[in-house]
Amino acid sequence: MKTLTYLFLGLLFTSCNGQVNKQTNTTTPNKQEEYIMKNNTDLEQLKEQGYALKKQDTIMMKDGKLDIETIVKNGTKYTSGKFWDYNKTLDDGTQINVSGDNISGYSKKITKKNSPIIMSYGYHSSGELKQIAYFYPNRFSKGTWYWYNQQGQITRLEEYDKRYEFTWEDVLIFIQEKEIKKEKIYRIFRDVQEERGIQKPYWYISKTTAVDGLNSPTSIIKYTLNGTTGKVLKEETEDVTRHLE
Repeated sequence: MKTLTYLFLGLLFTSCNGQVNKQTNTTTPNKQEEYIMKNNTDLEQLKEQGYALKKQDTIMMKDGKLDIETIVKNGTKYTSGKFWDYNKTLDDGTQINVSGDNISGYSKKITKKNSPIIMSYGYHSSGELKQIAYFYPNRFSKGTWYWYNQQGQITRLEEYDKRYEFTWEDVLIFIQEKEIKKEKIYRIFRDVQEERGIQKPYWYISKTTAVDGLNSPTSIIKYTLNGTTGKVLKEETEDVTRHLE
């Protein structure tokens, strides 16, 4: 029953309105934290998942590398032809964007239809996979991120969900229960705060309750949820001024 609920909720979230958080979600995480595992078995399982994901990376790939030739041939070039941008929509509605150059490397972002989560792949300038990442745009990093060397070996990984027992899927259920429509979502993000020496995770969800003549939010309701239990710790109304980027 829970699986069916997730599938239903996925149809609700094609995009989210709201103020852009100043936290960046690029292919480089903000904190260079070392991953901590309970035992070597956990680490090996995560590595196996990382190698499996690498094998599943087949979109815009050729002979195990990013198909740079097609990107250069069909993409749009910028800055005197040194930077390329390529966009494609698959038959199932999946959006593909590839950009980069032969100096700093390339990135490929995949957004499946009806999903707010972006899958991001980074590549070395020669086309070998460098990183696999997932994120909710400009709000938070999601899942396990992997870094690879040019020989295809995992050199680092980081679990961004492990501190949040109340998961993203649980948040979607909360949104459904509160009857928050996708166009009313103002902002969703999460954070871990230290309180008296204890690391405590939280979710922050807000919805628009009033707009001005330009349909920009002027008032919101903010929910603060315990990131472990999902308990609503605070519900407050706030007047806002929307800043467009």
